[in-house]
Amino acid sequence: MRFGSLPDGAPLFILPHADDEVLGCGAALMAHAQRGDRISVLTVFDGALGNKAGERDHRLIAQREAELIASLGVLAPQSEIALWSWDLPEGHLPAEHEFRWAEHRLLRLLMQEPIGAVYSPWAGDAHLDHRAVASLAHRALSTMAHGAPNLRTYEVWSSMPTGDAMPIDSETWSVLQEALACHKSQWDGGRLLERFCARSMARAPSDCFHGQVFGRTLEVDGPPDTGGHEAA
Repeated sequence: MRFGSLPDGAPLFILPHADDEVLGCGAALMAHAQRGDRISVLTVFDGALGNKAGERDHRLIAQREAELIASLGVLAPQSEIALWSWDLPEGHLPAEHEFRWAEHRLLRLLMQEPIGAVYSPWAGDAHLDHRAVASLAHRALSTMAHGAPNLRTYEVWSSMPTGDAMPIDSETWSVLQEALACHKSQWDGGRLLERFCARSMARAPSDCFHGQVFGRTLEVDGPPDTGGHEAA
């Protein structure tokens, strides 16, 4: 894989849910791992709504965490990995006091860990949880100001208007498919892979079949709007 414009320093990947480490930022995670970086992963929401019925299933929480760990073992088998899970209720727009709690907790993590780059969903994603995580990252990094790590935003199902396409070669694509297959609770008869494949082909640079797009800067001057309830 070509590293391209990877930011310097060890990365923190902030995930709304388990499986976004593949769907949104798998190419970047693999590139950092292959460069020898320590990988930090924070999952914000518990994923208890991630079933066909759309009903809360608390048995899913432990299953999806186990799926994430298995996926990371595929994506970064030789890497030192630090993993955090906050288990906030999926599909829930945090109130202001909850945002402040999460912001302070993220700030402590950023100051205590050797993190040089942060990957977060972009502010215009259609999914409510993804926009909430984008707002959280924006607020925490804005508070840090000049001492903040570099920010890279990523897509899941909604396209950023601008960004850099990271090419995914055939070997990397095979690993990403294997990692995505770890998420059996979300597999949906193979439709998850079909959607991921279609999206990666649509976002590929001109010289390859697959790609993922990453933004270099914050998209907004203030905290993103987290209102609305569009489905991803």
